[in-house]
Amino acid sequence: MSDEQGFEVVDKRKVRAKEQPEGEAEAVSEEQVEAEAQAEQAPEQPAEAQAAAESETPEPDAGQHEHAQAADVFTIVTWMIGVLASSAWQKMGLQVDPGTGTVEKDLEQARIAIDCVISLADRISARLGDSDKRELRGIVSDLQINFVNQSK
Repeated sequence: MSDEQGFEVVDKRKVRAKEQPEGEAEAVSEEQVEAEAQAEQAPEQPAEAQAAAESETPEPDAGQHEHAQAADVFTIVTWMIGVLASSAWQKMGLQVDPGTGTVEKDLEQARIAIDCVISLADRISARLGDSDKRELRGIVSDLQINFVNQSK
């Protein structure tokens, strides 16, 4: 049994005290020592788990990476048109509000959302192709026709 490997136990409190200049020894509780010992003994995460954890963690500044691209303003405006159109449908009482799970009718808010959709559509229509312009006009006209029907 002389081939057995031995384990060395190191009291972290004493090691930390030696690392600090004299008179500046750090006070360490037993809980901290136990937590550090458990962290050292914890098995390493598999590569997939580490990758998943890293992907869930937001980057501090995505603009610093080569692969990250800032969103184009026209893309953002198009996205906002979709958000406002969806909100208008909800406020006209024609769609369920996903936040509350109820159907609410507030024509004043619907009117404001539709007006904003029209304004944003006018701003970006010059930069769109013919099919995108037709789609945008269809969205606006559907919203306007349904608003008139809901106002009756």
